Amino acid sequence: MEPVTTAQPKKRKTAEEQKAALLAKKAQIEARLKKLEARAKPKADRKLETRKKIVVGAAMLALAKRPDATGPRRSLLNILRGVNASPTNAKVIAEIITELEALPTAPPSTPSQ
Repeated sequence: MEPVTTAQPKKRKTAEEQKAALLAKKAQIEARLKKLEARAKPKADRKLETRKKIVVGAAMLALAKRPDATGPRRSLLNILRGVNASPTNAKVIAEIITELEALPTAPPSTPSQ
């Protein structure tokens, strides 16, 4: 027959022990939050960088499509022709080049007399 063991009542933690346990949990949670925030920041940075590229690209295309903007159009065409892009992007770049080359140019302005 096995000896009978009596269950010892759990000793209650003192207020100081409870406080120390809670502070330890708080520190663990804060460390986990810091890690999550550190992972989220590069993602947010990449999203912002992508957004900037879209906005600048749209502005450049809008400027290049203006009839009176032959200089910026030529510059953009030269840049696009020099890009070494993936096959997918090369297709899009070729479409943009074709579109820009087909645009009419404004006649040279004559000075008013």
